[in-house]
Amino acid sequence: MNKKTFVIGNGPTAHHLAKELLSSGADVVLATTDNAVEFPLTIDSMDIELLADTKLLSCRGCAGDFRLVADCRGQKITKNVAEIFISVEDQRKPNFPLYGLKRSSNVISQSQMKALLLESSHEKTILSQVKTVVFFLGL
Repeated sequence: MNKKTFVIGNGPTAHHLAKELLSSGADVVLATTDNAVEFPLTIDSMDIELLADTKLLSCRGCAGDFRLVADCRGQKITKNVAEIFISVEDQRKPNFPLYGLKRSSNVISQSQMKALLLESSHEKTILSQVKTVVFFLGL
């Protein structure tokens, strides 16, 4: 049975995932759309295949048996893999304009709310003035 794992990404998360997979004995294919794979491989392993400047064209199959077709530097390649991980970096940015909203000093993020709730200070905080709390999830 095929044990290859296909990882798409070129950031720290993809690198960490690939290293973890390699250390567990998996055969790894690491693909990125960047022209060069900047992978600081510290594990001496023959079980990694690096594909730079690669775009996934199609994916068919099911868990344990995927057939991928990709464009790797202008050449069409086919890979049969057992698992696929899409590893992108977390990028958070305000989406106020998408919803007709404007930034306000009265609006705080959930992480700011958590910090305020965990605050051990007994001094007056921003929460002492709060009359309404609304949580937007999945915007």
